[in-house]
Amino acid sequence: MGGRSGDAGTAAVLGLFGRADRRRRAAVEAQLDANAALVRTAAVPDDVRRALLGFWAQELAELLRRDPAGREDLARLTHEVGGALPADRRAFVLEQSNTARDFGTVFAVQHGDLHTPGTGA
Repeated sequence: MGGRSGDAGTAAVLGLFGRADRRRRAAVEAQLDANAALVRTAAVPDDVRRALLGFWAQELAELLRRDPAGREDLARLTHEVGGALPADRRAFVLEQSNTARDFGTVFAVQHGDLHTPGTGA
């Protein structure tokens, strides 16, 4: 996803943003192009990528807040982009969904320990 308008990854991201707000598409496209230029001209491109990660995480979180139906498309795109990266640049990602109903409680953890207080009566 280089940020150039003809890039398939960029087109997919623009499609996600176009679902929720078509007016936002042009702004997102300009932002992707500007970010790609920053990465291309940086002395240490990975530092720029890391710096941009938080911005795009917030943008995508807000997009999903406004349009939860886009979650599956975003997950699919994330999987495709991740699979296209060289092995040394792939991130290990876990997905977890927990639901508690009828006064139930969920205790969940990934990559760590879980300590729960006793329920002593």
